[in-house]
Amino acid sequence: MKEIEVPYELPEGWAWSRLSNISDSIQYGYTASAKKHGDVKLLRITDIQNNFVDWANVPYCDIEENKFQNLKLVNGDIVIARTGGTIGKSFLIENLPEASVFASYLIRIQLNQIDSSRFIKLFIESPLYWNQLTKLSGGTGQPNVNATNLKTLLLPIPPKLEQQKIILEIEQYFKLVQSIETEQESLNQLSDQLKKKVLETAMQGKLVPQDPSDEPASVLLKKIRAEKQRLYEEGKLKKKDLQESIIYKGDDNSYHEKFLDGTVKKNAFSDELPKNWSYARLPSLVALNSNAIRRGPFGSAIKKSMFVPFGNNVFKVYEQGNAIQKRIDYGEYYLTYNDFKRLESFEVHPNDIIISCAGTIGEVFVIPQNAPKGIINQALLKLTINPEVMTISYFLLAFENITEFLRATAAGTAMKNLGSVKFLKQDIIFKLPPIVEQKRITSRYNHFLSQIENIFL
Repeated sequence: MKEIEVPYELPEGWAWSRLSNISDSIQYGYTASAKKHGDVKLLRITDIQNNFVDWANVPYCDIEENKFQNLKLVNGDIVIARTGGTIGKSFLIENLPEASVFASYLIRIQLNQIDSSRFIKLFIESPLYWNQLTKLSGGTGQPNVNATNLKTLLLPIPPKLEQQKIILEIEQYFKLVQSIETEQESLNQLSDQLKKKVLETAMQGKLVPQDPSDEPASVLLKKIRAEKQRLYEEGKLKKKDLQESIIYKGDDNSYHEKFLDGTVKKNAFSDELPKNWSYARLPSLVALNSNAIRRGPFGSAIKKSMFVPFGNNVFKVYEQGNAIQKRIDYGEYYLTYNDFKRLESFEVHPNDIIISCAGTIGEVFVIPQNAPKGIINQALLKLTINPEVMTISYFLLAFENITEFLRATAAGTAMKNLGSVKFLKQDIIFKLPPIVEQKRITSRYNHFLSQIENIFL
């Protein structure tokens, strides 16, 4: 008899066993096309989510009777995903609603003592199971595990009566954990609602009192337009940089928008603004340079063949992950100096804001002072806010206030994309308080946010 090294000593009456010794069958599933109607249900890896199967949405397949008899699921079976990112995910068949088989990327275990299936399922949730599975599956690349490997799994087996006691005890803990998680989710929802209400109050000008002595935002915008005109006449700005509108309240008490060509459009803005506030489009809020609003270069402008290893005199390519994870050390794509110079209109600088534009839309990150020199890729939008018009802190609040709208209007089916730069310039509206009031608003907002977080910790 060959001695084996066991993970730890077991209590008296327990024993170590290979999965093969307690199983009647460990077999692969059935290869078939999923259908809306068919002979039997076809359980797939994707149908198993968080230890739950919505059998009403499990598709059907056709199968010959002799194959069905060999592959039909029965209560007490355990199925395990054998490949890909979900390798090792398992499900215990209980209360099977109708005749079913399991798909080919699943392995079915049938125990020789069905009343042990709930205990074995608990083992399959344990660190000991996952540690063994990682070693059996190779650990890297496209992991997979086969039936032969699964048979070698080492399990601690207690006496039958003790198994039942363990199951009851653990299930009580699971119920307690689930109850706590449900309560926490309710608290999180309440916290989010409070934060949303504070943001809404801030954007309505009701979070802090107005100061009549503050310079009106309309006066500031007029100064900025005059400065843009001067820079254009000096050749430092392009004509497209002057293409911003002026939004004002007319004699009819309605808001009107005047464009560069002299045309005027009446706008039905829903909110009445506090005194000294103005409505403004994005071009009125950004820095006085031609690259202040920049969507990343077309995909063909940056090819994988251009990427070089990290080293001296290389330049970072910022990705969606930087905006989503809000960190500068995400990503390992770099360009040479020559490619960087070719694409330097897409360069990011400290205090620039990058925004995710594809799939996960509207995640925002402010480039810190210590950020590596680099450019954005095609999935990012870069903004350079004019600090004389809007503080970065206030912009982040104002942008958060419109994020739901941006996501709702995103184009695409399989992969949603943020609207075009033209859409962002012409269709998005911001509420602009005087610059000193912006600072008061963000300070007060952060104070309320801190209080909410302290309450719900």
